Amino acid sequence: MNEKREYNGWTNWETWLVNLWLNNDEIAYNYWDGRAIECSNFDSRLSATTLLAVELEQSHTDELASSVEKTFGWITDLVSGCLQDVNWREIAGHLLEEYYEDPQGTEALTSDKSSQTSRD
Repeated sequence: MNEKREYNGWTNWETWLVNLWLNNDEIAYNYWDGRAIECSNFDSRLSATTLLAVELEQSHTDELASSVEKTFGWITDLVSGCLQDVNWREIAGHLLEEYYEDPQGTEALTSDKSSQTSRD
């Protein structure tokens, strides 16, 4: 069995890739940065990270479902499997980082143990 390894400073390749696309697509970046600003109004950074992570995962899962309506089989399974490996909390923590005073606080919120928003 393959063991997951960090990739370019991220939990894994899947997380790095989703974050890369979020940051390189202006519309997506502006939307998620706006959501991060709204979530940063929470007193609890943990609550903000959790909410944003759940929203990120749901949005990407919904986008996959709508884009594969005509595609099925192994391609859908493969992409779905990759999305399950994304550390949504890590991406959410990264988006929220600049809106909280303690940037070091993200490590506890984005650790691999807390990365699963829907599989726990």
